Amino acid sequence: MKEKEEELSPFLEKLKAQGINYKVAIEFGPVKDTILERISFGDMDVGDFDLVVMSNHRVSIDIKHVLGDVTHKVAKRSPVPVLIVK
Repeated sequence: MKEKEEELSPFLEKLKAQGINYKVAIEFGPVKDTILERISFGDMDVGDFDLVVMSNHRVSIDIKHVLGDVTHKVAKRSPVPVLIVK
């Protein structure tokens, strides 16, 4: 987890400099269900998320499916907007 925090630190510093509130959370469990549960029920004091940012990493290259399985399920079922970045 320390390695991931170090990798993210330059990006998080930019968010902080722009005055953007964020929260980084590390969870364990079934990826799709865990993400959707966090989005749907929240964990912040306010209980809501404004935006979900995800990368699109497909296990196999398949022209028919543009999004990976996790990204597709979260984007389809999320109650808040999802921004998918490459």
